[in-house]
Amino acid sequence: MKKIKDISFKTKIIVVVEFFVFSIAITLGFLSYTSYKSLIRQASETKLISVASSTASVIDPEKLVLIQEEKDTMSENYLEIRKNLQKIKNANPAVDDIYLMKKSAYENILNFILNASETEDKNGNGIIEEDEEEVKFEEEYEISSLPEIKKSFENPTTDKEINCDKWGCWLSGYAPIKNNNDETIAIVGVDISAKQILDYEFQIRKEPFLTLGIIFLIFPVFLFFFLQYLLKPISKIINGINGFRKNLKNRIEINENNEFSLIAKNFNQMALDLEILYTQMGEKVREKTKTLIEIARKALEEKTRYEALLIVWAKA
Repeated sequence: MKKIKDISFKTKIIVVVEFFVFSIAITLGFLSYTSYKSLIRQASETKLISVASSTASVIDPEKLVLIQEEKDTMSENYLEIRKNLQKIKNANPAVDDIYLMKKSAYENILNFILNASETEDKNGNGIIEEDEEEVKFEEEYEISSLPEIKKSFENPTTDKEINCDKWGCWLSGYAPIKNNNDETIAIVGVDISAKQILDYEFQIRKEPFLTLGIIFLIFPVFLFFFLQYLLKPISKIINGINGFRKNLKNRIEINENNEFSLIAKNFNQMALDLEILYTQMGEKVREKTKTLIEIARKALEEKTRYEALLIVWAKA
């Protein structure tokens, strides 16, 4: 297994840059998702308040107060109000239901008056299940865990969190219906399915991860070729140095005007100085060698001459 110090400089740069780019992309993706999620919730809340307020404004409070008993659900007033709710619901496809509620004798209990949706076998299984039934007149609804709905008797408001009941899970908005004396006689409730909101948030969440995947796959390739181009002068310098070890006449050729060309220029000057020095040293060595050879030759000649004289003297 390679040690870190044995990994090439190019590979180290790719790993480090990829790490920082990936970290930045994750951070930006998370911040974008959080921001978009907040915007989605704000847009949904604005939509809910808008629909609830506009619905409250078109309901005639004098006709609404006449709906007091279950037999009144067959009256023209009831049918007219319900028809108006259905028109508003149909004009807003994102809205799942619109309903009217009033206070009961109990603090944390509201009573339904009517709603826009009708009983329908939505899943097509031939059975009308509890979550497919329309609300019943004066059906009780427990609100102890829903502080925002209590505030809606004063001003339009929305739930801050998704809430679930027997009909499903929703993000809901509310607005008061007031009579001519500015007294709240009921509230309008508007539901948007939590699934619709969560599905949209999921789509938003997928986009940063898809972007990260593309960056993670493509960026290293781009970085590799970019470094190939960027580090080309360094490769020339390395090859030039290795070539100089074998041939003192080898030089680095970089036809650019940057830091690398300055390094190459200084190296080439150093190489020239070393070449001249080596040449001069070679000449001096050759001269010294020649001198030593000449001295040795003369010494040998003198030795030979003396030996010849000794032989002559010995014979005499």
